[in-house]
Amino acid sequence: MWVVGIDEAGYGPNLGPFVMSAVRCRVPGPAPSCLWERLAPAVRRAGGKRDARLIIDDSKRVYSSGKTLAGLERGLTALLGSLPETLDSLVARLAPADHADVREEIWYTGATALPTVTAEPERAACLEAFASACTMAELEAWTIRSVVVCTPRFNRLIDRAGTKSMVLADAFVRLLQECVETHPDDEIVVTADKQGGRNTYHMQIQQAVGGLVRIVEESEEQSIYEVPRESGLVRVCFTPRADGTNLCVAAASMVSKYLRELFMHEFNAFWCNKVAGLAPTAGYPGDAPRYLEAITAQATELGVPRAALWRER
Repeated sequence: MWVVGIDEAGYGPNLGPFVMSAVRCRVPGPAPSCLWERLAPAVRRAGGKRDARLIIDDSKRVYSSGKTLAGLERGLTALLGSLPETLDSLVARLAPADHADVREEIWYTGATALPTVTAEPERAACLEAFASACTMAELEAWTIRSVVVCTPRFNRLIDRAGTKSMVLADAFVRLLQECVETHPDDEIVVTADKQGGRNTYHMQIQQAVGGLVRIVEESEEQSIYEVPRESGLVRVCFTPRADGTNLCVAAASMVSKYLRELFMHEFNAFWCNKVAGLAPTAGYPGDAPRYLEAITAQATELGVPRAALWRER
């Protein structure tokens, strides 16, 4: 059985890419009730008494603006086994289908060196402890896939559907489809956060998996779907605040946030180099209009249209 968690970062901003990631691992039997308990020798949640264990939790609890990426970086290193040397290599590894789109962004170089913060002894200790805990818990084959939606595609998806939620739906379908196609003979259990508070996801499951989609439950508490296959069931559950209750969803939240922050680092480096005295932005609505106004003249001179910079919703 494969246990899968899906979560995103960067849905609310007006500037920079949107990222959604899926983190999965293989378990020997029925889906464990709590992976935090299974991995407790090496993994803990944020908060509480501090110790040397790796933190995997909702990215908002692991990282906040102005702090280093160390917590997110340690988590990603443990899940991947090692980090590539540059951001571009990381994008190629996690989001191969979107690598070309990202490279078309005028601000993107991909040259950001990895790791950004953590030192080799620290990474090695986290890796060894995590690998040992996974062996004891019989968890293996951790895999990460990401979808990166740059602003031009973000706007095209909205124009096509007339709703911003299409961005979430499209990314989720792509990730789920990749998972079921990669593991056609296995049972798959997927958990994700509710998308925009919606309760119905039948069409997304149908598009990604095909076959007969059975609606188990559709309520404010959770929306559950099952798709029988000859080789095993695909079960998908959408639940509010899943990144606080499911380790794989929390890990996906951390991966998405890490990529988003690295992208914004390069975004800011490019435009702050073009506009003297320009303060960096996280891209959110409270600050994004100031930033857009400051870079508009340079963007026009470089031939970059507004639709390639500014998300219209």
